[in-house]
Amino acid sequence: MTPTLLVVAKAPVPGLVKTRLCPPATPLQAARIASAALLDTLDAAPWPGTVVALTGRIADADAAGELRAALRRCRVVAQRGTGFGDRLANAHADAATPGRGVLQVGSDTPQLHPALLADA
Repeated sequence: MTPTLLVVAKAPVPGLVKTRLCPPATPLQAARIASAALLDTLDAAPWPGTVVALTGRIADADAAGELRAALRRCRVVAQRGTGFGDRLANAHADAATPGRGVLQVGSDTPQLHPALLADA
């Protein structure tokens, strides 16, 4: 049975994502890199049932309109918990479906493509 794909993501809000790129990148440039990577990752998730565990507000994100459209193909759950470990464990619990495994990817894995995921 095909596993549930879990994408763990942060809304690409300038100043809150890819901050290690600044400088030399500006916060907006870093957010654009993050939004492009997330959109590429979501494009590589062709099967229904993809779950995106999201933190942050898409409304404040770079490419908010494109992201909203891409996220409509997924089930979006809010990340919850006090630390990253808690948020990750809760994301897996939220994505779990009886009889199906969970395959987790990050939001910045644009090198993924549907054929790689199909082999998972």
